[in-house]
Amino acid sequence: MKKSLTTTEIARKAGVSQATVSRVLNGNSNVSIQKRTRVVKVIEKLQNKAKKFESTGEKRYIGIIMLYNSLDPQKYESITEALPEKFELLMLPRDISIDRMKGMFDSGKLSGVIFNGPSCDNHDLLEYLAERPHVWLNSHIESPNNMIFEGNEDAGRLAAQYLIKNDCKKLGAIGLKSYNPCSEIRIKSFLYEAFSSGIKADAFECNGHNSAFELLEDKEIEDDIANMIDRSDILHCDGIFCPDDRMTALFYRVLQKRNTQVYGNYKIISCNNDAEYLTGLFPRPATIDLAPGLTAKLALEHLIDQINGKQANDKIAIMVKAELIPGE
Repeated sequence: MKKSLTTTEIARKAGVSQATVSRVLNGNSNVSIQKRTRVVKVIEKLQNKAKKFESTGEKRYIGIIMLYNSLDPQKYESITEALPEKFELLMLPRDISIDRMKGMFDSGKLSGVIFNGPSCDNHDLLEYLAERPHVWLNSHIESPNNMIFEGNEDAGRLAAQYLIKNDCKKLGAIGLKSYNPCSEIRIKSFLYEAFSSGIKADAFECNGHNSAFELLEDKEIEDDIANMIDRSDILHCDGIFCPDDRMTALFYRVLQKRNTQVYGNYKIISCNNDAEYLTGLFPRPATIDLAPGLTAKLALEHLIDQINGKQANDKIAIMVKAELIPGE
């Protein structure tokens, strides 16, 4: 039986580019209705296939609970490619009942659960899964059991060190409200590293809409950035850290609309190494690669170990080293 579709296969079946599939998976609004519909239909066919397997018992399943509507395409790709042949991925609703979850585990249909998101407010579900195979795909604010850390503290430190080594004397970080605590961790470690080196650094909050940036349209984020620039002195900094590549691309856009030249005026470093956002920027900023595909692969491997009875009760933190990708 064929495994879950990769983003490449989804793009081929939907007749769109892989970048378009990535935008749909990330909840990006810059996709036409026609293309988004084609991609969604392919994914729905995949989900319907998984539901059919669930009813017939032909497969064992690993469930994914999306705690917010965004899954890094590199993580999705890694999971589908590394998934053992006997398993099938099954998207589970975030409000799944304990009775349904228990029934799936008791029947042997469900072998483990992957959480994607920063927090789960279904405490009964968390309590039920405490003694059953499960992992988190990202840093989160629950208990640290089975948590995959992504080197966010290292990312902040690397960002500050990079700017300092490039002779930046006043550093700024763009703060953003996020579902994921990793952005806050990156900024805090960035500021700490700068202060420890005797360099002035500030965080400039960009949250005019008072909502997590994952839920905002690009235009809303762009407006927030413009408002932040108007009410702050971030452009007096010569080194700027954006904790997310999407934010970085929109920051460049705001500067270009204001005829503010980046080259020669600012050294900018971003985070996540997402070519979709960074390739078209000049000068291309440095970025920090947190290896999302590798963290997802390691998370899946740990989940399979739990399913097979290994390390079932251990607390685990899989550390993936953050890597600096120099800019222009």
